Amino acid sequence: MQKIDKVIIYRENDLIYSFAYSKEKLYFTVLDKVDDLYSESILPIKITKLNKASHSAFLEYGNKQTGYINLPKWLKTQDG
Repeated sequence: MQKIDKVIIYRENDLIYSFAYSKEKLYFTVLDKVDDLYSESILPIKITKLNKASHSAFLEYGNKQTGYINLPKWLKTQDG
């Protein structure tokens, strides 16, 4: 398994480009259309709200789509 050192995600209109680097070399690239995203796609997300009581975060991603993820209880979070 290759270790990924950094990932750069760039959006241009309805296209999302994701570049993964290993040892300062480009390892792979993913291209997604915002209107045609798959569940395994790498997406830029925005956390819109944290719910500390239920250990979850509400997200906005893609073309104004929303959802939530469960956070591990040990994860330390802060507002802001």
